[in-house]
Amino acid sequence: PSATGAWDMALDTRGGDLVLLPPGALGVDSRARIAPLDGLALSDVLEAPSDSAVYVSAGPVPVRAGTVYVVRTSQRAGSFGSRCVYYAKMEAVDIDVTEGTLRFRHITNPVCNDRRLIPPD
Repeated sequence: PSATGAWDMALDTRGGDLVLLPPGALGVDSRARIAPLDGLALSDVLEAPSDSAVYVSAGPVPVRAGTVYVVRTSQRAGSFGSRCVYYAKMEAVDIDVTEGTLRFRHITNPVCNDRRLIPPD
C-alpha cells in the first residue's frame, strides 16, 4: 500500500479471486502491460508476444494456476538516452485468496527491448 514511483502491476482481490492490475486499471498513465497465456508451462514461453492485442493494459487479469503471465514494463531510461521496456514471465506457485497473497516463479530479461524470455546461463 505504501509503494510509490515505478511499478508495473499490483495485486488485488476482485469477486473472490486474486487479480493482477496493470497501472492503467488504476487510472495511472503507463505503458506497462500483462499478457496471460493459458495452458502453457513457464519453460514453453521463450519470447514475449509481439502482438500488442494479447496484452491487458487497463483491466484486471485473474490469477490462475496453469497460466503464464508475461509482463511488459513501462518505458524506462536506458543507456545513452534510449527508452527501454523490459519483459518478464511468471507463473503462480501459491495462490491464497483468503490471505490475499501470491507466491510466484519468474524469469526476467534485463536487456533493453529484448523479448526473449529464457533463463540466463
